[in-house]
Amino acid sequence: MSSSSLRELVDSGAPFIDLVEFIRSRKQGRVTPFEVLAALQNEAMVSFVDARDVLEYFDSEMHPIADTDAIQRRWAAILAARGGSF
Repeated sequence: MSSSSLRELVDSGAPFIDLVEFIRSRKQGRVTPFEVLAALQNEAMVSFVDARDVLEYFDSEMHPIADTDAIQRRWAAILAARGGSF
């Protein structure tokens, strides 16, 4: 995954969990919710307001606290609202 950009991953409809792991891998460790939101907005043009809705499914260190299917359904809805076909 490291050869892709965050924007390419978002555009391809990658699962949100994969995006978090991609961002985490670049930092080689802990990642905060703000860092995820900033990366999504700055690199993939995902609205900060839209992306923050997914954060309720994660703890403060961006580890999922909800079912991954629920996380992905919410992420897919955000992508669909952006005009994607995910």
